[in-house]
Amino acid sequence: EDIQYNWNVDDPNVLKIKFPGLNIFTRVTRRFSSSADPEGEDLRGDLRSMETSELFEQVFDKGVGVPKVKASRLITKWKWRSVQDTPEGEPQVIASQTLNNYVTPGDSADVSDLSFTNLSEPASIYKYKMAFFSV
Repeated sequence: EDIQYNWNVDDPNVLKIKFPGLNIFTRVTRRFSSSADPEGEDLRGDLRSMETSELFEQVFDKGVGVPKVKASRLITKWKWRSVQDTPEGEPQVIASQTLNNYVTPGDSADVSDLSFTNLSEPASIYKYKMAFFSV
């Protein structure tokens, strides 16, 4: 059986994925982004940077019992250079991500009031580094 998904470019905050035996509903509840200055340039001029943050909830439904709910915050720090300013063999874009997962009320079938304001410290933290090269 194939994996099915539903995502609308006009409503990018909602993603639904159906796996055999598992439905995942993801909804971004808040977004934030900032750059070093309005042009996205830092003091060195040739290197641009941006930070993005997304708060989202995911509902995992296996079709039996109460669905599991996860609340997360993803922070991504981006740095990039133009193709001309990128030395040969070095990445044009680098990024580091931190994914914080929070404990959510597990015994409630009603997740309509899930709020990041009532979440404490993250239950788990994952960190990633990425590099993108021009071809």
